[in-house]
Amino acid sequence: MLANERSALLSEDQVLDSPEGACRTPPSPSPSPSPSPSPPAASASPEPTPAEEGIAPSLRHRLGAIYAPRSLLRTKTMQQVLAEEAAEEPRHERLRRSLGLPQVVAYGVGVTVGAGIYSLVGVGSEKAGPAIVFSFIIGAIACTFTGLTYSEFAARFPIAGSAYTFSYASFGELMAWIIGWDITLEYAISSAAISRSFGDYLMSLFSTFGVDLPLWLNSIPLANTECSFLAAFLCLLCTVLLMTGVQASSWVNLVATVLNLIVLFFVVIAGATAITPSNWTAVGGSFFPYGASGVLSAAGTLFFSYIGFDMVSCLAEEVKKPQRDLPAGIVGSLAIASTTYISVSVVVTGMLVFTQLGSAAPIVTAFDSVGYHWACYIVSIGAVIGTMTATFSCLLGQPRIFYRMAKDGLLFPLFCKVSPRTGVPMAGTLITGLVTTLIAFFCSLEILADAISIGTLCAFCLVNSGVIVLRYRSEQRPYLALVLVACFCASCLAASLSCTLGGPVWLTAVLAATAAPSFVTLWLQKDGPSAPNGTFRCPLVPLVPCLGIAINLLMCASLDMWAWLRLGLWLVVGLVLYFTYGIWHSKLAETTSLHALSVNNP
Repeated sequence: MLANERSALLSEDQVLDSPEGACRTPPSPSPSPSPSPSPPAASASPEPTPAEEGIAPSLRHRLGAIYAPRSLLRTKTMQQVLAEEAAEEPRHERLRRSLGLPQVVAYGVGVTVGAGIYSLVGVGSEKAGPAIVFSFIIGAIACTFTGLTYSEFAARFPIAGSAYTFSYASFGELMAWIIGWDITLEYAISSAAISRSFGDYLMSLFSTFGVDLPLWLNSIPLANTECSFLAAFLCLLCTVLLMTGVQASSWVNLVATVLNLIVLFFVVIAGATAITPSNWTAVGGSFFPYGASGVLSAAGTLFFSYIGFDMVSCLAEEVKKPQRDLPAGIVGSLAIASTTYISVSVVVTGMLVFTQLGSAAPIVTAFDSVGYHWACYIVSIGAVIGTMTATFSCLLGQPRIFYRMAKDGLLFPLFCKVSPRTGVPMAGTLITGLVTTLIAFFCSLEILADAISIGTLCAFCLVNSGVIVLRYRSEQRPYLALVLVACFCASCLAASLSCTLGGPVWLTAVLAATAAPSFVTLWLQKDGPSAPNGTFRCPLVPLVPCLGIAINLLMCASLDMWAWLRLGLWLVVGLVLYFTYGIWHSKLAETTSLHALSVNNP
């Protein structure tokens, strides 16, 4: 049935997208047979061909298609996506659909849980105390809103690209480019930051066994930073592994992720035997020593521990059953991560008073305090495995985004070349790996940490907004949903800035109330085109995506000015690249200009 559906979608766009159909006009009825005309005189000049007549209009319409303001809002429909997937290059030059649900969930869990859990319990408990468990619950609920919207998009558009592809379908080419360029910052820097933690954990692991590795392997002073050979080595190792093929590397990642979860399961079971209930109320005689404000403050910090589930959507073109397995992989990885975080936090804060945990290695500290010294070795091994799986999973996503952007003509064709042997975008994987290796070698963890969150949060806001636009956009009022979402986002951002900058409560409440008219108007709109039968649909739209928007903008507003400045500089570089290359090679712009040419040159 899918093959019949795709065949039906290949009519006009496929013809116009081919070189032969560039100046083709609709077929006309065949004339009745007539006697052959006599040959023209030799001196007669030949009639101009339709292609020659269309050269000037072609240039004019192409420039119009490129620079008209509305052209920056041109979107891709689901029909276009399916038609491209069915009609493009031979199958051996595409990404291979070889992943099942276990591998998809393993990628999501690997990048979400990773190694952060081995230090986050200490960081969060400093703000919330034992009530950190509620902070993790709040963070999980907040991320679930965005996870549900990602799931709908991934099921509707089963192609690589993640938030870039989703924005292309909702907001148009320019916004898609911005968010695609934006999340390149997320994946590359996340990989580099996690690999820096790998160096620290590996040095600590060998020290636990009584072996002191040379300090220069992980810390070489250079100007105002420290260089790390171990971090660079991990990035190179993961890059080589990814180039062997996604199916082979997925099994390695699955095994490593399972080992990491086994270690964390051990932490919960072994730690539960050493819990002292009085430790939960040792400070202030309460489970909530810092009150509700402390719980919310810790939730804001721990929210970032769930970031990574969005990487699953980058695998859309390599999953055998994307409409079923992608939503299950996103929601499943969030569920496993949430359960793990909550269980570990309950046990660790019960083993030792939270004020003594510290932020470097709280789990190791807790086991050491109760005399389980042998358990510290197991925990240290789990931390090393966790950093490896997280680095690997982050490096996997970036080349897939480059691949899709190149397929759309916005990046150089080099990035969409797939190896016939491994089914991997080799150039994108290699370039991403080498750049990440250099960043990991030269930049310390402190420099990298602040640059990660803002790109991810902006992508989350756009995906939540995109589901609303996709649901309520209509031919009669194509921009109404977009305007309403923009008004809602502006109100939420203003209220968030007032809240985080210490504005009066009444001002924050008034600004938040200005979002109500936009939300109510959206709620009263008629639902637009439905998704294909059997695909996942986000429930309670627009409530769920609007809650996701509000929470993500609140997190954005809490970031410092330097994070916004770095993002602004990065986007300036991206816009220069778009307007000097991407807009001139956009396949959607070419299709638009060809449509205009066929209309004006019938």
